[in-house]
Amino acid sequence: MRDMETPDQPIATTHECITKRRRFRLGSWHERFARPAVGVDIGRSAIKAVAIDTRRQPPRITGHAIVPRPASAGSPTGAGTGRAIRSAVRKAARRPGPIACAIPANEAITRHVEAPAGLTGDALAMHLALSIEDHLHQPPEQLCYDIRPRGPVPERGSQQAVLLVATRRGVLAERQAAFRRARLRCDVVDIEDRALARTLELVGAAVKDPESAAAVEGLFDAGEGQLQFHVFSAGEPLHGQSHPVGPDGDLAAAMARAHAVYQGSHEARPIARLWLTGGASAGSPPVSPDPTLSLTPVPLDPLPALGVAGRVDTAALAANMPRLASAIGLALHAGANDAHWR
Repeated sequence: MRDMETPDQPIATTHECITKRRRFRLGSWHERFARPAVGVDIGRSAIKAVAIDTRRQPPRITGHAIVPRPASAGSPTGAGTGRAIRSAVRKAARRPGPIACAIPANEAITRHVEAPAGLTGDALAMHLALSIEDHLHQPPEQLCYDIRPRGPVPERGSQQAVLLVATRRGVLAERQAAFRRARLRCDVVDIEDRALARTLELVGAAVKDPESAAAVEGLFDAGEGQLQFHVFSAGEPLHGQSHPVGPDGDLAAAMARAHAVYQGSHEARPIARLWLTGGASAGSPPVSPDPTLSLTPVPLDPLPALGVAGRVDTAALAANMPRLASAIGLALHAGANDAHWR
C-alpha cells in the first residue's frame, strides 16, 4: 500500500523490494518466491498459518500450523503475538517464501472509481493521489492505500475502472510491527473478506458449477466470541457484518440475526448458496439461519481443490480445515504472480 505522506512511494511493491536499501537482491527475491507461499491469519485466540506451493496445479499444501496466542498477548503488536506468528510460520514452512496477512474488513475503505484509460502504473497512482480525499472523505495524511485497474468502463471507452482500497496508517503499522517482532517479512497485506473470497472461488472452481462465478453467496465465519457474515457477488465482497457470540451462545440464533440484518439492508440480493466456516463451526450441525428458507449452510471445505504434500498429516489438516479458510486464501494471494496490496 502507498503512504499518503509520500504518495509516489509504495510501502512495499515488487519493484521496491528489488531496488531499495535493505531490500532483497533480485536473485534472492526470485529464490524466495520459489518457496511455498505462506498465509498468516492473526485470530483472536490463535495464529493460523498455511504454506502452499502455488506453482503446482492444483496448488499443493505443504504445511500448516495453529499456534495459540498467549492470553497476555493483547494487541497484534505484542511480543507474545510476534512469537506465536514466528512459531506458526516456521512450523508451516521451514523456509517460507512470500508471506501474506490481512487486516479486518471493517478497517478497510473500498471504492470503485474511474480514471483516464491511458494511465498505468505510477501515472495512474499519481492521478488518483490528487483526488484521494474526494474519493475517501478521510484526511489523506492518515491513510495508506493501493489501487488495482479493473478494465475499461463499457459505457465510457475513455475511462477505466479502478479498485481503490485504503486503511488507516496505524492499522497497517500494527501488522508490520507484529512481523518485525516475529523477525519475518510480510510481503502482502490483504483484507480478510477478500482472502475468504479467494478460498470460496477455489471451492467453486473445484465443483465446476458454471453458475458459481456469477452467484451471490453468503459465508458464515464462526470464530471465537464472534460470528461474521460475508456476502459475495461474482467473487466481490458485497456485504459484511459481525455479531458477538458468548461462550454458551446460540450459533444458530446469531446466524439468523445476521441473515435478517442482511435481508433488511439496501444491498440485499437473493442468496444462491450459504457456506459455514470457522473454528466454532466445527462439530456444529448445519442449520438454516431462517426457517422460512430452504437454504442450509454447507461446510466450506477447500481441501478437495488442493493437493497435499506427502509429509503433511492429512487427518490433522482435514480436522483443522474449518479454521484455515482465511489463511488458505492469503497463501494463494501471496503466491500469485499478480499479487496486489503489497
